[in-house]
Amino acid sequence: MNRLTNGIKYAKGKYFKMVDGDDWVKTDNLDILIEYLKQSNSDVVISNFDYFYEGTQSYKRGKSYDLNEKVEYDFDDVCLNLDIATSTATYKTKILQDNNIEVSKRFYSDYQFQLYPIPFVKTISYLNIEVYVYRIGREGQSVSIKGYQNHIVDHQQVMFKLIDFYENIKNKCTLNVNKYILRKISTFVYVDVSVLLSFKASKENKIKLVNTINKIKEASLDIFELSKQKKII
Repeated sequence: MNRLTNGIKYAKGKYFKMVDGDDWVKTDNLDILIEYLKQSNSDVVISNFDYFYEGTQSYKRGKSYDLNEKVEYDFDDVCLNLDIATSTATYKTKILQDNNIEVSKRFYSDYQFQLYPIPFVKTISYLNIEVYVYRIGREGQSVSIKGYQNHIVDHQQVMFKLIDFYENIKNKCTLNVNKYILRKISTFVYVDVSVLLSFKASKENKIKLVNTINKIKEASLDIFELSKQKKII
């Protein structure tokens, strides 16, 4: 069991937010978020984030959302226009604990944290402030191309768990929520295939690529077909 899963299991607060070890939060804005969470009853509250570029020591605004602030929405009504990231999501702890949300002890398991609670989310609200700071450009970072190559085994293990997750829940969700999850996982697949294509051309690497594509197709025809539309498969 990894630290994130343990954190979810033993959390006592009303809401739960994950912060990666490379990143941090803006403390003043975190205080504002906490005050809002005290009055909120939404299943997930989303906020903005900033990128921090290690090389230039500079900030750039990251994701924000086209939603009215502090208004509770039906998640099914707005989800197709959203892309909820680990950096933007604060989930109600009860949602995570009641549904036994667990993630892999692997790199990229934060993507599971983004998606595993989604079938149980009914309401969402938005706070238009930058809370999370996402560090970019640190040497050895798992989201650099070299990091992806070094951790391709972790990436693929998480990818196939996400595909299994989709296949298990696709008939239990509304059409919009199903489309949302499908789109998010197909993006993960897109990254995985792109990383495989970034390796040096060789017979061995070609076999790995073809085998991965065949496994994706076998595991989920829905995800395979959507990934084909991205013109990477």
